[in-house]
Amino acid sequence: MDMQSTLLFQIIADMVLCLAIVVLLIRLPRATNQAKATMIDEKSLFQFRQLLAESQINGERFFRTIDEGYRKFQELAIGLEIQEEKLRVLVEEIKKRTETVNLTEHPGDEKDCKKKYESIMNFLKEGFPLEEIAERTGITSGEISLIVDLEKIKKREHQAG
Repeated sequence: MDMQSTLLFQIIADMVLCLAIVVLLIRLPRATNQAKATMIDEKSLFQFRQLLAESQINGERFFRTIDEGYRKFQELAIGLEIQEEKLRVLVEEIKKRTETVNLTEHPGDEKDCKKKYESIMNFLKEGFPLEEIAERTGITSGEISLIVDLEKIKKREHQAG
């Protein structure tokens, strides 16, 4: 036998040996898995029970947390409803106040100016302080003072003339 044929024989033998090893490696885990599947040892069973108990505890803790979050959400919703009702009451109060003193609806209208003037004069005759008249009419106390001063001048001119 020459060197080339020996080398060829060696390569073929190595390939057959490699193929045999691969086949054995494929079959070996299947055989060991089947053997392990049929036998459940006490240690694995104990670990499984521990894992199951921990899972139950964590599940209960999770549901308690969800319940607590739901209760807090309900409390927030109730608080928001209370705040909403307070705002609604304030809006109604503002609407009532603006309806009672609807003097500034058309500021350029001559009738409105006369109404404002008459309202201010009536409040003054009834003895209301300037600040309260300003609050009721929506006119600044400076403007009211100016109106009062103009009324005094008007009366003086009327008396003199």
